[in-house]
Amino acid sequence: MENIFYDLPSMLWHFLHPVLSALSPLLIGLILAWLLHPAVDALRPRFGTGGAIAAAYFAIFFSLAALAGGFAVLIFGALPTGDLQETLHLIAAYFEDAYNTAAGFLNQWLPSRLSSSHQAAESLQAWLTKRLSLSALPTLLSSVTGGLVSFFLGVVASIYLLKDLDYFLLLAGRF
Repeated sequence: MENIFYDLPSMLWHFLHPVLSALSPLLIGLILAWLLHPAVDALRPRFGTGGAIAAAYFAIFFSLAALAGGFAVLIFGALPTGDLQETLHLIAAYFEDAYNTAAGFLNQWLPSRLSSSHQAAESLQAWLTKRLSLSALPTLLSSVTGGLVSFFLGVVASIYLLKDLDYFLLLAGRF
């Protein structure tokens, strides 16, 4: 421990990371409840509490699904419709153009860190290989699964928070 200012953020993160990981479903639930509260309040007289919560979540779900579907149509609609050889040639040209654009950006904005596009490509390849290799697959799957579980627990927590909002406000008022 040479300098406390170098080690203090690392020590704090080492302590706070497990706490924040454990509390992330609750934090997600609080944020979702806070965001959906106005919609649920507006729909409550018409549908009741449970129906208002369900309607708000269905509206969000269908909006996100429509947005994703729109992007899918834009992406798949832009694919060429010629023969296989032409399609593969156009896809290769697209990726080559994307690579040249990225290399040009890196050369323009990061000249001190990456001196050439070849070095940029090598560093990008090393980063991708480290994170997307077969040996990193269990860690990646574990992280994605943990994030999904936290999100769905947060959704359940937000439903309970929205359903029993008056009770939670009464409890909060006692402190």
